[in-house]
Amino acid sequence: MIEIVTEFNKNNYSNIGFVANSEYWDDMFGGSSLFKDFPLFWHPEDPNNNPSFEDFKPFADWKSPVEKLFNERGAVCGNDYSLCS
Repeated sequence: MIEIVTEFNKNNYSNIGFVANSEYWDDMFGGSSLFKDFPLFWHPEDPNNNPSFEDFKPFADWKSPVEKLFNERGAVCGNDYSLCS
């Protein structure tokens, strides 16, 4: 996995990031911080309708996310997923 993501990044796939929360991340990667330089699209453990990052708690060396999935509607930036902050 690390090699695949790193190779994508080297080949100018700059939009690669991770959708995760601390619970999912720990289950999948054991809390690893190997991907800390990639963007985090944060899906809170308890999704809500608040677009702020005030309820974010750092994990895997991410100090803050670049975006927050703040409800379960299913649209990206107004198209049908609420993945905008």
